[in-house]
Amino acid sequence: MIICAFVVFYKQFDQSISSSPNPKNAFVLSPRANRFCLALYFVKLRSFDFSPEYLPAMSQTSTEAQTTEPHDVQQQFPSAPFLRRFASWIYDLLTGVAIAMLASVAGMIVTQILVAYELIDISAYEDTAAYLGDTWVYPLYLLTCLTCFFCYFWLKGGQTIGMRAWRLRVVNRQGETISVPQAVIRFYASLAGLGNLWVLLDWKNKQSLQDYLAKTRTIVLTKEANKEVYREI
Repeated sequence: MIICAFVVFYKQFDQSISSSPNPKNAFVLSPRANRFCLALYFVKLRSFDFSPEYLPAMSQTSTEAQTTEPHDVQQQFPSAPFLRRFASWIYDLLTGVAIAMLASVAGMIVTQILVAYELIDISAYEDTAAYLGDTWVYPLYLLTCLTCFFCYFWLKGGQTIGMRAWRLRVVNRQGETISVPQAVIRFYASLAGLGNLWVLLDWKNKQSLQDYLAKTRTIVLTKEANKEVYREI
């Protein structure tokens, strides 16, 4: 239909040029051609659907595109390589040692309070440190403190102190903040950092052992995205 309309329009245009005695009016269409173009315009205009059902569909499509855009952008961040993970692990190792020392001091203070109120008896031990080292509660207490420390940062913004310094972030497969079970699985599956060695074997996907088991991703953020995560916290 469009080809036929173009042929008719061309014939009318050619007739207007050949029949015009003045070259300046060579591009002025004949009245018949003008009427034909006007009719073709209204036919094209009527073919467009202005129904209320069509317009909300267009706005809904635009809204869905805007909604899915942050997810697509999140997926564009690359997976963290081994060297970045290792440098971040050094930072977090020092932080973990400091947290364990603070927890130890708090544990000794609580133990001394319990001894003062004669709630526990440590007379068979040399000192408080010997008593804490001989009980299973103390190692479990330290492990719980470290678990809560790392899981809190992963759930808060996806970054520990070392990860923030190296612009790393832990997210789920959809690019969102991980859940509590994922954080706990990730902490124990990391094997105190040894799980990152799996990245050297999985050189294509660059995923660690804890990433696979917890179904998470460790990505490298840009400087702007890293600052944005820090402001959200």
